[in-house]
Amino acid sequence: MRRMLPRILKVAGAIVGLALVAIVAFTLAQRHAAPTDAVAGPEADALAHRIASSIDEAAWARTGAVRFRFHGETVLWDRARSLARIDFAGARVFVNVATQEGIATRNGARVEGEAGTSLVHKAYARWCNHTFWLNPFVKLFDNGVTRARTTLEGRPALYYGFASGGVTPGDHYEIALGDDGRPSVWRMWVSVLPVAGLEFRALEWTTLATGARLVTRWKAPLKSVAIDDLAGAATLGELEPGPDPFADLLAH
Repeated sequence: MRRMLPRILKVAGAIVGLALVAIVAFTLAQRHAAPTDAVAGPEADALAHRIASSIDEAAWARTGAVRFRFHGETVLWDRARSLARIDFAGARVFVNVATQEGIATRNGARVEGEAGTSLVHKAYARWCNHTFWLNPFVKLFDNGVTRARTTLEGRPALYYGFASGGVTPGDHYEIALGDDGRPSVWRMWVSVLPVAGLEFRALEWTTLATGARLVTRWKAPLKSVAIDDLAGAATLGELEPGPDPFADLLAH
């Protein structure tokens, strides 16, 4: 056995080495360079308006409340009042997303002090991320957004970035339209992903009761991203009848 051990270790090392090489090769294959021919101006703005129209931006504006699950975490978003309830890691946190202040609870009891403040900050960061995935194409004309027109796979595409806002300013994206005129390919150059230009493709769409159209399933190499249990309504009362879930936050 002792004589065989060096050989076993050598074989194991070779297998690990080949696996690492395969992982690196696969990762590099998923990288995409940012477009170098993107041009800002009226054509880029017109394309951004086409994208917003394709998902019925006006219907989204009429959507006063929405509820969904992302990565196993549930978000109730009262868009009309800029309030959110985020359930994650055994906590339920209520956040005023306009002020980033809120109330954190566990098992119905208030979490005070630094622990509570930390949960509120984490909940706000989750709200930024989760709601961005929920409907990224209504942010194309936010303050600080740059827009430029390019092509991707022979189709019109919009290359855009966020100079400010959210929790990761500086991120850039590229959207290409499909045959149906809606976003079909989405590439990302973002700080939270190790692969530059990682590509996602829209697989499933859902239309809310208000008429807003949202992508509920994106496919990337080796994984997919899904928005589950999605529902929306014109008002919070229509979406969740009963007592106001944000009463304590408003009284805080």
